[in-house]
Amino acid sequence: MARPLPKTHGQWLKEILLAMTDARGAKPFAGLTGTTLTDADLFHLAPLVCPKFRGRKLAGPEADRVTKGALAHYVVNTEKGLTSNPKLAFALCYVAAHLVLGLVDAQAAAEIMGYGEEHVDGPGSASEQESE
Repeated sequence: MARPLPKTHGQWLKEILLAMTDARGAKPFAGLTGTTLTDADLFHLAPLVCPKFRGRKLAGPEADRVTKGALAHYVVNTEKGLTSNPKLAFALCYVAAHLVLGLVDAQAAAEIMGYGEEHVDGPGSASEQESE
């Protein structure tokens, strides 16, 4: 069942953190393939959690397009310190996946990411409250 699209920046941040928690659920299964999955690797899963939360197919041409588009956004934005900030990297790929699906436009995606950059790890942020 599809989750409703967040309406406010705060709702987006909460959903991004929930999506990251969902992606963390894959960590135990990584060992079955002889690999480890760290928080720094979770951005790879953001383009899969997006269609899952939106009630879309997780495989097929649309899913492939979402994955390629989201990861391309990651590559283009690596100078923003994404490798040292796993939550921001995940957020970027998650929001980019919504952009590729046409669920948000470029301006909305930029605003969501701007809010996320300010609040994902700052004092009183949702991520700080999540750990309490």
